[in-house]
Amino acid sequence: MQKTGLSKSFPVIILGLSAIITQIVAIREFQSVLNGNELNYGLIFAAWMTITATGARIGRYIVKDKLIIISIISLQFLLLLLPALMIFFLRFLRFRLFIYGVTLNIPEIVIYLIIILTPFCIVSGVLFTLYSVKLTNEGSKISGVYFYEAIGSILGGFVFSFILIFIFNVFQSLAFLFAVNLIAIIVFALSSDEKGIGAKDKPVCIKVTVIISILLILLSALPFFFNFDYQTKKFLFKGQKILETKDTPYGNIVITKTAEQNNFFLDGTLLFSTGNPVDAEEAVHYALVQTKKHTNILLISGGICGVTKEILKYNPAEVDYTEIDPELIRLGKKYTNFNKDKRVNIINEDARLFIRKTDKLYDAVIVYLPEPSTAQLNRFYTYDFFKDLKSKLNKNAVVTLSLPLTENYVSKEAAGLNSSVYNTMKSIFKIVNIIPGAKNYYIALDKAFSYKIGDLVDSAGIENVYVNKYYYDEQSIKQRADNILKSINPKAELNRDFYPIAYYQQLLYWLSYFNINFYLLIAVLTLPFTLILIRLKPIGIGLFTGGFSAIGAELIIIFTFQFIFGNVYYMLSIIITAFMAGIAYGVNVFRKSDSLKKFISSQLLLAIYISLLPLALLFIKQISENYLVSVIMFIILTFLGASFVGVQFSSATGNINPDLIIRKKKIPTPSAIASEAYSADLYGSALGAFIISAVLLPWLGIMNLGIMLGIMNLLSAYVVIISSRKKK
Repeated sequence: MQKTGLSKSFPVIILGLSAIITQIVAIREFQSVLNGNELNYGLIFAAWMTITATGARIGRYIVKDKLIIISIISLQFLLLLLPALMIFFLRFLRFRLFIYGVTLNIPEIVIYLIIILTPFCIVSGVLFTLYSVKLTNEGSKISGVYFYEAIGSILGGFVFSFILIFIFNVFQSLAFLFAVNLIAIIVFALSSDEKGIGAKDKPVCIKVTVIISILLILLSALPFFFNFDYQTKKFLFKGQKILETKDTPYGNIVITKTAEQNNFFLDGTLLFSTGNPVDAEEAVHYALVQTKKHTNILLISGGICGVTKEILKYNPAEVDYTEIDPELIRLGKKYTNFNKDKRVNIINEDARLFIRKTDKLYDAVIVYLPEPSTAQLNRFYTYDFFKDLKSKLNKNAVVTLSLPLTENYVSKEAAGLNSSVYNTMKSIFKIVNIIPGAKNYYIALDKAFSYKIGDLVDSAGIENVYVNKYYYDEQSIKQRADNILKSINPKAELNRDFYPIAYYQQLLYWLSYFNINFYLLIAVLTLPFTLILIRLKPIGIGLFTGGFSAIGAELIIIFTFQFIFGNVYYMLSIIITAFMAGIAYGVNVFRKSDSLKKFISSQLLLAIYISLLPLALLFIKQISENYLVSVIMFIILTFLGASFVGVQFSSATGNINPDLIIRKKKIPTPSAIASEAYSADLYGSALGAFIISAVLLPWLGIMNLGIMLGIMNLLSAYVVIISSRKKK
């Protein structure tokens, strides 16, 4: 890669910075607006990469050397406006395109993603190809553009992770991006030569560009004087008064008011509402009446919605209440009647890490969390969690959690979810029973269980509004519970951290609401990528496979981080930054070696890396109590895998025979090679993002997925080797 002056490379660096910050913001916003699971991560990544790849290919056909500078400046002006417009329309269109309060199904999510992401992704993809042509005309290699874009992504990740997320709201962060892009336009205009503008027109063009850019920079101050974030969030909470909205490293918290009720939302998902004692009473009393000892009680989440009040009726010596986000506690004290009783010990730490470290033994554990609809939540329904928990329980202790209510009819999907969770708990506890109330409450213990809840509450002298002998119908509850237990499949697989089958079952359960055939949907969405793969030449297949594997490794790392530490909201930007740093390193470091050998070697190394990755992550899990060391290892593993992909791209756009990359009808141009290589990599990444998050990871588990991806890369390398020999 030949050297390029900073003034030449700076706009490309800013392109990478803009893309990564916009991508991180978009992922967080889509998760909040769609209040979805990791399948949304896969769909967002897939849509982003597919549309960007399409933009790169479009750029190949619109390149005109005489107009390239004007084209770049025009598109760069357009690019700086699009991120803020993206977030505005993401919020504005949610309940104008789709019914208010109704969860979107997968086809609707895909349509929504395409509408919102297409303008920005197409423009950024086209710009990559245009910059590739311009810099190659000035003596750089195509891989140099990839390198500078990756450097920009690294800077963007650092800026967002360590500055923007802590200081600014969404629109203020995008205002920063707006100003930086204007500076890039000025630098690009001043550093451009006459070619692509025309010598006579150059002074006028530069002068107009600089004046417009300086004037527009003033607009970047608007979000600091007008709260666009608050105003646009109103689109998402119709009929509710927004009391407060707060971005934290753990998510976006919104508190709304309807009548006399306050509602707490995290990333668009309703956590709880005040003035709802039924849920709090059922979550606590069904379990606590099963044991006579209540000295030490552990509550995992939910304390500020009335659960602690119910627990304190049993007069415990101490209640350890874990809530990972301290901001949620602060807002809870501000907008609810939650007051810290001296017996309640608030622990702002991930519950699983706390359980591993604590020396306390508990008489009861209440898990007040939603169903395992995400990898983050699934970790509280796994064999690994229950095993750790069991070691922290006193004799005759009780554990309770809940799943969605199945009423009298238990569907196939609901039975699969309940069977997985039931069998997992039963592998640790002697007795597991289910009490259907507002939800299906699971009660696990090692001693006799009683359905006489009303009588037990009355004999204990507990005064409840709902859970008492007048509200609780033992015969009806027992009959409904037996119906659920009959649907349990004793052969259903156990839910584990590295084999999250309950998350997969919950996904199928969710899709069953929409009467969608999951496997047919997967086949339809996968078909376009299959057709693209068939048309690729050997090196293109290698890049496609490399992109597929790289995003697979990234998702494995993201999921594993969630399994171990519980929240990836903040860490996501750091992982993406480490990934782009690896790309940049791989593109630049081995540039003097033979391109084809380098390409094949990188694919073989990628195969070895991804096959062994699950073992490395398993080791991190064993040392996870040392958080700093674990995080550093996650970053190193992300960097290492991405570096092999960087080497692949660098070599593919270097001295390799173009016949191995594109189906050429004439002498290949830099734009043809750049767009073909870049799009092959992105199309592979897009397919991987979707199919791995939706199917392969929960279905195969992390260990088997790593082996499968390793074999894919070995086969791809073999195809390249055979094809290169034929060309000789």
